[in-house]
Amino acid sequence: MSVYNELLDCMIGQQKRQFLSSILNNTDMSESIPLLTNCKDGFRKFSSFLRVLFKQSTLSKINSGSNVEFKKCQEILRNLLKYCTGSADQKEFSTYFVREEIIRSGLNCIKAMKDAKDMDVMAYMKVEKNPNNYLNPFILPAVTKHLLEEDQEFLNEGNAIATLLNLLIMMALNLQGQAYKKLITKLLKQGILLVKYATDHCKVLAKNDQLKPIIQNKILKLVTDNINFSKTKFSGQQLMFLELHVMINALQEKAGKKYNAFCGKVLEDSDAVLGYVKNKRILQEREGFNLVKYLYHLKNLE
Repeated sequence: MSVYNELLDCMIGQQKRQFLSSILNNTDMSESIPLLTNCKDGFRKFSSFLRVLFKQSTLSKINSGSNVEFKKCQEILRNLLKYCTGSADQKEFSTYFVREEIIRSGLNCIKAMKDAKDMDVMAYMKVEKNPNNYLNPFILPAVTKHLLEEDQEFLNEGNAIATLLNLLIMMALNLQGQAYKKLITKLLKQGILLVKYATDHCKVLAKNDQLKPIIQNKILKLVTDNINFSKTKFSGQQLMFLELHVMINALQEKAGKKYNAFCGKVLEDSDAVLGYVKNKRILQEREGFNLVKYLYHLKNLE
């Protein structure tokens, strides 16, 4: 009888979530969001609902291979965060969601990884009921992208960039296997974009003392120290870690000598790294080269 009751509660809970997600998909958010967040303990309850909704869509994606439900949840989250960030009345909720469901749950996840070195984040994701509020790695790239594009104010406060960068790297390292290859690429791509943002906004972040934890990234140092840079070919993931390394050293150079890069200059002695940096610079120069204008100028010289 207890099993039946548990199954019944699960089905009722799932129907409630489907009903709420349908409301979010088909109504004006300026009308629906205040009803969900302005009630007693509304932030926590609505944030928890979004976490469970995204977890269920992730399970559906993993178990069935179908992206339909997952993409619907992504759209809900994207529209929701965009609306709340741009709304004076609901901005507080988007900040709460990122701090609780991304930053805090992510730090809980990292602590668990340190305590249990063989911890598998996705094993947690596959458990329907779990008391630990760990970060869903599938939600991280979307939220990071939102912050970079819509809520840079959040990134400029505290150690937001350094924390997000650590979460992106740690999640990418924890996920293993071909099944998560696309997700790992998305995680590392957002990490690269975060460092690019830090480089572009170097002066602002220096005033807020944000640069040091970004430049002296111990996790990235640990990763790069364990990559064999003597070889000439790298996997796609290794190339992205290498890109992060090169970009953080460039950020350190731009920031000034008082910021000593934790990654150091050791890897720059590697022929593979030197070749990578050289090719990168050639591509950068190529972007600013206009072949048509060059040929026109050459013809005039003749």
